[in-house]
Amino acid sequence: MSGNISFRALEDFLSEFYHPSHDKDMRMFPLRVVIMAPFKPSFEIKVLLTKYKGRVEFIEGTPLKDSDLERVSANVASAFFLMADHLAEDPDAEDAMQIMRAMSVHQFCGSKTRLIVEILKPENQDNPIWDDADGGIEIVCPEAICYQLLARSCQVKGLSTFVINLFKAGLKLQNPIPGTWMDQYCHGQQQEIYPVILPQCFFQHDIYFEEAAEIIYHDFEIILFGLDILTEDGETREVVLFPKRHRLRCSDIGLVIAEDLATAEKISKYGNQSLRSWAINMHKFCNIGPGFSHNGCEYFMSEVVQLRSKSMTSSNNSSSTESRRRRARRLQASFGLMSAGHKSAMQTQLREIVSASNLGSIGVLEPLKETQDEKNIDRESHECSRVYSLEEAVDLLTIWPPLKPEKPDFPVLRKRANVIQENLQARTLTIVNLDKPHVLVCIQGRWPPNLFCFVAQLRTPFLPNPSVVILHPQIPSNTEWGCVGMFDDVYFVLGSPIYEIDLLRAGVLQAEKVVLLSQRGRFDTIDKDPTSEDNGELTPSSLVLDVDNVMIAATLERLLHPARDRILVELHREIEIHVLRPKLRISAEHFDSKLYSRNRSATFLFAPSFVQGRGFCCASLTFLLYALFFNKHTVAITEKLISGGEVVDGEGGEELEGARLEQIEVPKGYEGRTYGEIVLGMLRDRQWLPLGLYRPEGCCGSIVPYVYTNPPAREVLYPGDAVYVLR
Repeated sequence: MSGNISFRALEDFLSEFYHPSHDKDMRMFPLRVVIMAPFKPSFEIKVLLTKYKGRVEFIEGTPLKDSDLERVSANVASAFFLMADHLAEDPDAEDAMQIMRAMSVHQFCGSKTRLIVEILKPENQDNPIWDDADGGIEIVCPEAICYQLLARSCQVKGLSTFVINLFKAGLKLQNPIPGTWMDQYCHGQQQEIYPVILPQCFFQHDIYFEEAAEIIYHDFEIILFGLDILTEDGETREVVLFPKRHRLRCSDIGLVIAEDLATAEKISKYGNQSLRSWAINMHKFCNIGPGFSHNGCEYFMSEVVQLRSKSMTSSNNSSSTESRRRRARRLQASFGLMSAGHKSAMQTQLREIVSASNLGSIGVLEPLKETQDEKNIDRESHECSRVYSLEEAVDLLTIWPPLKPEKPDFPVLRKRANVIQENLQARTLTIVNLDKPHVLVCIQGRWPPNLFCFVAQLRTPFLPNPSVVILHPQIPSNTEWGCVGMFDDVYFVLGSPIYEIDLLRAGVLQAEKVVLLSQRGRFDTIDKDPTSEDNGELTPSSLVLDVDNVMIAATLERLLHPARDRILVELHREIEIHVLRPKLRISAEHFDSKLYSRNRSATFLFAPSFVQGRGFCCASLTFLLYALFFNKHTVAITEKLISGGEVVDGEGGEELEGARLEQIEVPKGYEGRTYGEIVLGMLRDRQWLPLGLYRPEGCCGSIVPYVYTNPPAREVLYPGDAVYVLR
């Protein structure tokens, strides 16, 4: 580990890396962690290292020097982590330093060493500097995922808590009272994602993915929710969620939600005898006629295939419709912002310019195979005048709003400053009075540099696209507004969310969600005593970053009570989530003592506002780093749980359409029945896959709504329960 090393980052990383859930891996492949930083370890870091009994070592040095890399044997490391400073005043400078560190390490170690680099600005993930690296470098940008997760949480209640708990093991609450809401939340909090090798019998009998998911849940109460598949080129791999009607291949690796690794590994040992038992149960369930042979499952599997074809008749009849939907998704994802006819015309003109000038590719959209709808678009494009000059091509490439739903570069924003200013004036409202509920974004501090990621997520095709109102005490610059005003139905209100009158002008009472974004910036802490209960104190200036949002949240609760579940609050420090109402203090003796001594700040996982999915901290996304070591597809899984719905070209040219995570109310027919029944029922009847519940306030004595990931099959469903489903 190197880069910008802080005590909090080390505390969280090491506690998760050496969590008991990884003990089996560590026994088989013992790993040591070497920390390299350009300073001597502080007293608190020294105390932290003593808790890992010689498995962690601190060496003073820098990744920019080959001599220091030699001292830490970087060239034989399993992985090399480069941590970024999340509170850097200049994100561009911090990313530039990260790039320099990465190039130095990569040049010294080569492509055999995994290099995991954390950066701050999403656009730097596509920096051309990475093109020179011949593999081995993995780029992570928690900031982008932070905003995407916040935006999607406006539509799926508790999503941030659901996703974070799937990767973050955290603390373990000892002996919660059985049947209480905290006991249920703790059960879900212990569920994690594991990759598993699927059993050979699944491939031998041409099992569909949804059938495998049913078998695995029926026998193990484990959720098979996705696959790590080989792509069409036969070399790279991608993640796809719940690929319906996909026959499992030997190259497929399953992705499951299970309580521990030992339980997940049972799936790999599943054999024909177990499959025969499932076949018998399915035979009884589906009332297949007599003639089943108990000498083997071959005859019955043929019956299952016939039944399967009947049960999927409606799906097969709509296969052409599904194909058209996939095609439409690809078109809409590519062309997102402007009218179809105009975009097609722009692309055609740009292709002609490039061809005529022999300039090679200039980054325009790749041509897609022509369909009847696109032929109609092409006919519309003939109405537009043709463009041939390079100057006009540059004008088109710098058009605002841009041709593609991507963050505009600074030259575009500079050139189109007048257009952006006119757009801002037209979208500035004194009082919000829209036809439908909107998402209100409250910003008290500086304008977030990556607000584009938040709004872009709310403009994802085939998802709800609500209007967005931004309340900020200063008029945004052309550069700031140009990255969000490019989207339709985005408005600005000048005012401060601290004042009730400004909140009312911004339509807080009509808003479907109110999101409080935290200011990006640096704060300083005084030395902390690692043995103290509160884990150190903060200077007054450092609290400014979070105290405003805590105060605004209290004001919003007063205005919106009892509809306080509409509020989402982002904070800088995880520990401040405890300050949000309602409050619940759990004393230290209720936690596993060893885990608690290693990471006391992880108690935020049990704060009511986090349990509910109202309180959120970008720092909690550090799981993207350590989880990436154990599962290379951690970032991809997270992004697909947030957005999903993509089409992946699999092995042999097969098109696999990934599912989206959505939230539905428990159907009336399932109220009072068990969770296991709704899982198997939805898989068979609707081909939907439930992943967990979002339970209402008051359920099992709860003081807030709460996330309940992969409940036991025997858990009874109550009115008001919502289900997380992949569909």
